[in-house]
Amino acid sequence: MAEMTRRDMLKGAAVAGAAAAVAGLAGCAAGAEKPATSSAAASADAAAEAMAEFKMVLGAEAGGSNFGIYRESADLHGDASETDDTLANLNSAMGGETGAHTKYAAFAEAAAAAGLDRIAALFEATSKAEDLHRHEEERVAQLLDPDAKLPEKPSVSPTETDGNLIAGARGEIYETAEMYPIYIATAIKERDAETDADKKDALDQAVQAFTRAKLAEAYHAKWYMDAYTTIDTPTDEKYWLCTTCGFIHKGAKPGACPICGLTEYEEF
Repeated sequence: MAEMTRRDMLKGAAVAGAAAAVAGLAGCAAGAEKPATSSAAASADAAAEAMAEFKMVLGAEAGGSNFGIYRESADLHGDASETDDTLANLNSAMGGETGAHTKYAAFAEAAAAAGLDRIAALFEATSKAEDLHRHEEERVAQLLDPDAKLPEKPSVSPTETDGNLIAGARGEIYETAEMYPIYIATAIKERDAETDADKKDALDQAVQAFTRAKLAEAYHAKWYMDAYTTIDTPTDEKYWLCTTCGFIHKGAKPGACPICGLTEYEEF
């Protein structure tokens, strides 16, 4: 039997870890509007395990022409808001999603220039998904504050595509395991205590917007990790973006979206 290399084993561990994280995170989609605290904790644990296994891959021997050395960066999707105020959290989320939308568009251009067309398509799909998230969060924020608006797009300096995939996966795991669970819990607490009907409804919409984004980011992390571990053996499979919630599927066109239940997709 041929000897399995360390890189092969770690690649498998990364994909398995990503699948476990997505299974744990997406499992609460059916009850997405009112996620339980225990579900959020389980989601954080699953994503933390996936992140730990993914970091193992970063130390594996480079075994292909498109694998390089990844240097740690503090630039993820921005820090989570430390307030117990949903409007502040919406503004924070808009900033993070705007940064992600802009970065992934730049990463797509870098991947295309390197001849990695399928990875470029994935970055294009996720860039558009983050654009959906930031505009939905802006819409909800304006229900609470008519003057709320999206921030300016930041400047971006992409690196090599393998590093961009790692940065993207880390940012998505952060959002799905740390940032959005905090924002969801805060919005639920505010909503349940609110007596004004209009504000209560706005906070309920914030819960839904945060929850859909959280679940979609888990799938984004999965496909980034998949693209990283198969960067030298790409396929011609398509990506499908749900144009309502930002869920992304790879392969044949899916049926009903597992997050929002709709069937409107854009092909990449």
